[in-house]
Amino acid sequence: TEQLYHDDPYGTTATATVLSVSGHHAVLDRSIFYAESGGQVADQGTIDGARVIDVQKAGGRPFQLPNGEVATIESVFCHEFAEPCALTVGQQ
Repeated sequence: TEQLYHDDPYGTTATATVLSVSGHHAVLDRSIFYAESGGQVADQGTIDGARVIDVQKAGGRPFQLPNGEVATIESVFCHEFAEPCALTVGQQ
């Protein structure tokens, strides 16, 4: 997941592609959300009007996605939604 907040820490909008969806979770190819790290809580906000309540980062190792698939990319941000995620894989 490309971490867009490094380039624009005050950004509030971006376009991303959905890589995986399972229940309340989605993994995107890029994100403006800061993931929980080092004691700092994750950003919250919305994606297409759906409320994001948590963001977790996993990287430097294989990461099992909520749907059971294993991501082999450098790092992924798993966005957790308040309601079951209505996004679809490939959606921007």
